[in-house]
Amino acid sequence: MRVNELLRLRVQDVQFDQNWIVVREAKGNKDRYVPLPARYRAELQEWLERRHEQYLADKARNMHEVEVPGALARKYPNAPYQWGWQYVFAADDFSQDPRSGHARRHHVD
Repeated sequence: MRVNELLRLRVQDVQFDQNWIVVREAKGNKDRYVPLPARYRAELQEWLERRHEQYLADKARNMHEVEVPGALARKYPNAPYQWGWQYVFAADDFSQDPRSGHARRHHVD
């Protein structure tokens, strides 16, 4: 995987039951599947458990919104608040989206 693909990875794109990761809008603007290495599986699951705790803390503060691609945000207005759309590798702090003005947690930069 490329570094930028890894940084933009969403929770719903990690498929532990299928042992793969879905890379959205990869090179050529196409989706592709990459194998989930067995040696990183347990570590990634632990990371996601800690990330879920962070998400729940953000949710308690009503700061759990993430950016969702435009058409999907219109079609599914609750998507920006759901666990599956959260970034796997989220930033430590919140930033303000210059387009919408919303303060939200983005992915690691």
